[in-house]
Amino acid sequence: MKKLFVLFVVCLFVSMLSVTSYAQLIPNGDGTVTDTDTNLMWLQDSNYAYTSGYDTGGGYMNWDAAMTWANNLIYAGHNDWRLPTTPGLTWGEVVNEGEMAHLYYDERINASTPFPFVNVQNFRYWTGTEYVPTIDRPDPDAAWDFNFHYGSQHDSHKDMFYLAWAVRDVATVPEPTSLLLLGTGLAGLMGLRRKSH
Repeated sequence: MKKLFVLFVVCLFVSMLSVTSYAQLIPNGDGTVTDTDTNLMWLQDSNYAYTSGYDTGGGYMNWDAAMTWANNLIYAGHNDWRLPTTPGLTWGEVVNEGEMAHLYYDERINASTPFPFVNVQNFRYWTGTEYVPTIDRPDPDAAWDFNFHYGSQHDSHKDMFYLAWAVRDVATVPEPTSLLLLGTGLAGLMGLRRKSH
């Protein structure tokens, strides 16, 4: 029985490793894409606010309007959409922090797999993270945005008109490779149990 338990733990560990090793962007076939690296689901259409007809001004909205759109969005059977977040620690060019920065640098610029999104605009996208004023940049009514052309992050006054790209959190789901490994391990356990009887 102890051997069976050890074998089960090993199979489970290997399956968990495979999830980490093969993290990728997976189109779900319903207009969404899941990033298995961050357990986030993104709208496949990065300017859906415009192409859906919600905003007729090209998808450019101030921060309050973008927040309202994302928070009230119902798409693919989900109603828990939001704008991406960022720690908001760094300002300027080539900033790799936050959910949109991960999508830009790790999944678009440095990825070895195709980027499965459409209507990606080389412009600024709002995040849902408000800016905390500093002595150098004291604007009390600002939020962070991420520029998908330069890979830069800035604080902008909430009255500026930028784009909005909705995202939601998803539960961790094992990839097919992981399920195969786990299934093989369980089949092996069943075989050992039969031999021991």
